[in-house]
Order: sequence, then C-alpha cells, then structure tokens
Amino acid sequence: MDGTAMNITSSSITKLAMGTSNASSSSKLVDMETMMWIRSTYAWMIPCMWVVLTIAIIGNSCIVLSARWLRHSPSPNLRLCLSLAASDLWSAFVMMAGLLINSYIPTVLQLYKAEWQPCFSLLTEIIRLSAMLTSDFHLLAIAFNHLIGIMAPLKYKVIVTTRRLRIGVACLWVVPLVLMMVWFSARKGEGLFAKNCSHPFYFRLPFRLAVFILFIVPLIFTLSVYAFILVHLFRQKALSDLGNTLRRSINYSSGQNALKRKFRVVWTTLLIVGTFMLSWGLCLLYFVSVCIDGCVYIYGQSLSIRNSLIISSVVNALLMAKLACNPLIYAMRINHVRVTVKRMLSSWRMTLFHRKGSGTRPTSAIATCTNNHRSSHAFELDAYSERRQSETLVRLHSSSQT
Repeated sequence: MDGTAMNITSSSITKLAMGTSNASSSSKLVDMETMMWIRSTYAWMIPCMWVVLTIAIIGNSCIVLSARWLRHSPSPNLRLCLSLAASDLWSAFVMMAGLLINSYIPTVLQLYKAEWQPCFSLLTEIIRLSAMLTSDFHLLAIAFNHLIGIMAPLKYKVIVTTRRLRIGVACLWVVPLVLMMVWFSARKGEGLFAKNCSHPFYFRLPFRLAVFILFIVPLIFTLSVYAFILVHLFRQKALSDLGNTLRRSINYSSGQNALKRKFRVVWTTLLIVGTFMLSWGLCLLYFVSVCIDGCVYIYGQSLSIRNSLIISSVVNALLMAKLACNPLIYAMRINHVRVTVKRMLSSWRMTLFHRKGSGTRPTSAIATCTNNHRSSHAFELDAYSERRQSETLVRLHSSSQT
C-alpha cells in the first residue's frame, strides 16, 4: 500500500523489492538500480511535501481556531466551511503521517521489519479515504445549503435549524469513517483483522472502481446543484438589469447588493469545488486506472515504476497544493473568516507583546483589534439598515396596492 494518496507507488515499491507484495505472482521484482533511484528521489521529495503539508496544517488551523473570535453564532454556511477546513486539516495531518510511516521509513531509512507497520499503513489509508469522502460530502452539503437559501429564503431558518446542522455535520464526519472501517473489515481473511492486515482486494479494480463511483456521484450532484443555482441567479440578474433604466431606488440598490453577495458566495464555493476536482479528482482517476489486477494500466508492467512514481508525485503535489491554498480562499473570499482571522492574530500579538513586557506594542494591538471590531460592527449595521429599508419599502408598496 502507498504512503501518498490512494495509489500503490510508495510502500508497494518496497514490498516488490523485497518480493513480498500483494501483487500477483507474475509481478517482477524491482531491480536494484530502480530501487536506488526511488530511494534518492524520496530522500528530497518527501521533505518538500512535508513543507507544503505543514503550510496546509498551519493555514487550516488558523481558519478553524478563528471561530473562537466570532462575535455572533456562525451562520450554517460558515459552520460548514469551518468543518470543511477541519477536514482539510485532518487530511493534511494524515498524509504527513502516511508519508513518514509508509514511504520515508521503509524506502529511505529501509526500516520495514516492524510488525505494526502493515496494520498502521492500512489504517492511515482508511482514514485518508474517509477524509476524502468527508470533504466530498461537505461540498454537497454546502451546495444544498446554498440551494435552500437562494430558492426558499423565507423557509430557510425553518429548514436549516441548528440541531439539524449539528447532526448533519456529525454524520459528514462519522459515516465515511464507519463505511471505510466496515469495508476494510468485512472480507474474510483480508483487511484489519487478517494476519499482518493483508489486503489484496485493495490492489484490484472492483474495489477501486467502487471508491471512484462513491466519490464521483456526490461531486456530480454538487456540480448539478450549482449549475441550477447559477442559471437561477443569471435569470435574476437579467430581470434586474432590465429594470435598471426604469427604477432607481433603495430597494433596487439593496436587491443588486444581495444578488452580488449571492454570486460571490457561489463563485467562492465553485472555486473550492474546482480545486477539489483538480486534486482529488485526478488522484482518483489515477487510482482507478493503475493497479495490479484488472485496471487499464498494470503497475510495473504496462506502466513502468518510474513513470508511475512521476505521475503519482504530480497528482499528490496538486492535492497538497489544494490543501494549502484553501485557507487563502477562505480568508480572501469570505468576509467573516477574514475579519475573525485578523481579530485572532491581533489578539495573539497583544498576548505575545504583553508577555514580553512591552509598554507600547500592546496599545497598537488593542487599537488594531478595536478597529477590526468597529469595521465588523459597521458592516453589520449597514446590512441591518439595508434590510430594514427593504422591508419598509415592501410594506409601503403593499399598502399602496391595497
């Protein structure tokens, strides 16, 4: 099993070199020259991956921890985004551990005789697969949340309650993990309860195709929902532009601002979905195309080990870049996240300078924190004022008609 992202490139190379792989008996052993090339490549490539994953862990940790500095209870959309950031944080941590245990230790350090290593490798792969599905289901949940908010705004608070949201988020985390644990334990003589945790089914096409379908179906639903939302918003925009020359009022301005906010939220989420498709999608495509038995490309035969390692490295680099870039998307595109992150960093600076005993720097930190609070409060007052003005105009319009 591998140590990067759902392929068999890393620790399977070590197993093939030792002649103990789960591959079929026709598999050829890796020659010493290839093994040395792999070892030298891993020696510099894995530390570089650790650097990117460390950035991803720090960035997503800041997003998750910033929730403590929210002035009000987070909206359902913000709560789902924070949970998605926590999922990315968990994925980055598991990938870093997998690279160490499944790739660096057996291939570079050549310490592959530990009895616990096969079961730990299998466990990290189970967690990695469940983390991928957790992120996938999060995006689908965010899509339906946007659909309800745009298509049924008056019933939104009735449908999306705090209790339902908490239960839904818990299911997004628990169900994929339980599903993978059961999947890797149900086969007799294979999986978690087998001797040395042997798992030959993992390297065959049926399992990989099932994982691919389980990944692609929610993603197709997510894209379909956003396609429907965009068609609806563009129709609203066309109707709004049609009345641009006929009316210039506060109600029109408020409607335009609300429409712009909806477009911004949708484009932000589609940006996250796009990076998800580009990373996990390519990873799953490689996962289902290359294996030891039944796939289009047979590992070590129709696709050489060197070419497989190169493709795998590119795919995993995209995945790690996605995990590192998502915090920037949250901070740059979501106002509440940006404000709370600034507030958190200001609080940390104030605490740090206070411990150092500085007499002037805490004042600067307090001023920054105060300005952030004033900006956030002003933004909330503007939104409240726009909403009250819109409600007043609607009541006046209704009164004039009656």
